[in-house]
Amino acid sequence: MKCEELRERFNADPRCQEPEALQHIEGCTECAEWLAELQSFEMQLSNAMQVEIPEGLEARILKQRHAPREDKITPLRRIMPHRKWHPALAMAASLLLVIGLVTSVDKGPDSNLQEQQMLAWLSDQQPGQYLERQAPDAEVEKMFREVGAELVADVGTIHYCQVTQVNQRKVGYFVISGEQGPVSVMLVADGTRNIFTQSPAGADNSLTEQRIRESIRWI
Repeated sequence: MKCEELRERFNADPRCQEPEALQHIEGCTECAEWLAELQSFEMQLSNAMQVEIPEGLEARILKQRHAPREDKITPLRRIMPHRKWHPALAMAASLLLVIGLVTSVDKGPDSNLQEQQMLAWLSDQQPGQYLERQAPDAEVEKMFREVGAELVADVGTIHYCQVTQVNQRKVGYFVISGEQGPVSVMLVADGTRNIFTQSPAGADNSLTEQRIRESIRWI
């Protein structure tokens, strides 16, 4: 068995007991050292994943899920790119997911702290101040291009647009008129490709949100 083949076997199963693989380890110092590091890393991950779930976690998450929001902020679409994970990296990602969930619950009832921060930024905007303007077509095209999206249908008059950084993530922000007041739209460019909208409290801009959904395409 060659070194490369052995490492593929142990990457797939760090506790591999195949006789051919064990025989190679006995005669190859370099692979033996590599395997010792891999198994040590796996043990550290296994120990770290023994996280005590805070009491009442399930009830707090369900309560937040059904709690009403003051503003109507709607995630329109989430497209997650498919990736093939290295086994060791997949274990690390699982660990981070568990720790991230517990940490965010400790800070507040919303388990997704990053999304909460993005929505908080969107809520702080004042779209009404832009309704007397119309963004130039060149600026609109540039904004969409910079965040990796494009308009494939008429979304309505875009009064204002910009590309900015929110919590070190690139976002596109623009304002259009809805059925019942201005609508703020945020395009999160990096990785998640999220689209969020914000309408004034109590406003029903569902038709405008549907038009946004049908008019934007990620490229």
